[in-house]
Amino acid sequence: MSRLRLFLTALLFPLIATAQLPRVGDFALLDHRGAFHQMSRLSNKQAIVLITQSNACARTPAIVQRINALHENKAEDFAFALLNSTPQDDRAAVIQATQSLRPEIPVLMDTAQSIAESLGANQAGEAFVLNPENSQVLWRGAAASADLERALAAIESGQSLPASSTVAGTRTGIESDCAIVYSAKDRHELEGISYAADVVPILERRCVSCHNEGGIAPWAMSGHQMVQGWSPMIRETILTRRMPPGQVDMEVGQLKGVNELTAAEQQILLHWIAMGSPMDANEADPLSTLSVANPQWPLGEPDHILTIEPQTIPATGLLDYFYATVVNELGEDKWIRQIDFNPGNRAVVHHAAAYLIDKGSTDPRGRSYLLGWTPGRTPVEFPDNSGQLLPASKDVLLELHYTTVGYETTDQTQIGLYFWDEPPENVMRDEPIVNAMFRIPPYEANYQTQASRVFENDILLYALTPHMHYRGKDMRYTAIYPDGTSEMLLSVPNYQFAWQYVYDLAEPKALPAGTRIVVSGSFDNSAQNPFNPDPLWKYGLVSRLMMRCLLG
Repeated sequence: MSRLRLFLTALLFPLIATAQLPRVGDFALLDHRGAFHQMSRLSNKQAIVLITQSNACARTPAIVQRINALHENKAEDFAFALLNSTPQDDRAAVIQATQSLRPEIPVLMDTAQSIAESLGANQAGEAFVLNPENSQVLWRGAAASADLERALAAIESGQSLPASSTVAGTRTGIESDCAIVYSAKDRHELEGISYAADVVPILERRCVSCHNEGGIAPWAMSGHQMVQGWSPMIRETILTRRMPPGQVDMEVGQLKGVNELTAAEQQILLHWIAMGSPMDANEADPLSTLSVANPQWPLGEPDHILTIEPQTIPATGLLDYFYATVVNELGEDKWIRQIDFNPGNRAVVHHAAAYLIDKGSTDPRGRSYLLGWTPGRTPVEFPDNSGQLLPASKDVLLELHYTTVGYETTDQTQIGLYFWDEPPENVMRDEPIVNAMFRIPPYEANYQTQASRVFENDILLYALTPHMHYRGKDMRYTAIYPDGTSEMLLSVPNYQFAWQYVYDLAEPKALPAGTRIVVSGSFDNSAQNPFNPDPLWKYGLVSRLMMRCLLG
């Protein structure tokens, strides 16, 4: 039934005069509370209604009142959101300015102004009605206008929409406190953007470590022509927040090594692409001479290498976890100071974990966690004179999650171990926080669950490792201290199954004995989740969430 309705909608939309209105394309933004919203995931709605908002605009209370009323009457068929494209309006200020906003309505934080620019928005209080299938603007006008209701009624009935009442590009007669000022766009149009001086440094910082010859990305940024040719996709991945991978809510916690584009970097790349991705006149191409090394063992040759037998991966199908025991032949206890996973075939190894298991045992339940690997993860170097013990009485059990890629292939994963000459002062451990079992109802778009653990000793926290599967939507770590105060340590608003990161804290965090760590997450089992294999399935799983810490 839903598929039929969407097909009919697609037939009706071309009857609407939209030639003079922009097609924005799919995009995603965080809202004023840090939640992730992507327009293509609203395909179960007939249309999306965006109303521009700015804290300084005197009309903000009226704008909030207006969208509240629309939402109350039309929420079943339409998605509603405010769009804040004023860079100086931070999230705390937006929350304060929109206190009377219904909690279901997000304020999308368009800090880089990329969405407002694509829409051609001029001021707060403008309404844009979008087709959720392709973000084509179907109607635009004043949010206060009765034509907005007429436009929504026309979409519901399949009739022609009223004429848009605001002409794109018109910026006269706007109150100064309500105007959207595009300072970066105006500056870039006036001064231009240099490929060599402005664009390439961003690509080097954010992209080239993966997008190089022999890197894990599917294409290499080997020169201007390659980047120019891929520029439409670069634009799409920026607007949908797909790249760089591993993005977090940067307003939560203190992390290091997170590879996320700043608003200024987004503006440079998007404006340069809009200009046609030009090359500088009479300038050499710095990307063409850039060399990125991809050594098999970035830390150098390991002291000891664990290797599984070659495994054949079929062309298709969903595969159960594969377990392989590697016999520990060292003959003595060893303290690990560094460890590195080397997947034999990164195309099929989704993630891997190493466990210690009693020699001769075949029961994976009697295991203790050593370390894991996920795409994008770098070798682990234990800090502060710490390490993990590999006892002579234990073998190593590898758990591998393989995914099929459409053709039969093989994998032979290895683990490189680097040892201390003497026992270290501190023991580093990865501590699991587990929710044993839960079931997600069919078609549930926002199933929420949590796991928690109280640590009875003082601990020094170094890193957090969220882990979910296809239906994973978001995840947050919160510390609740013995005195009752709490602190959010990490928020991953858009969990990506293909990229599972270890998030290192900028500085180790001392947590007193009695601290409870609560890990909360949401799952999307709806048909709107593009990664969902089957929304009809009542999905149950063990959710494992790791913390790397020194125990007191």
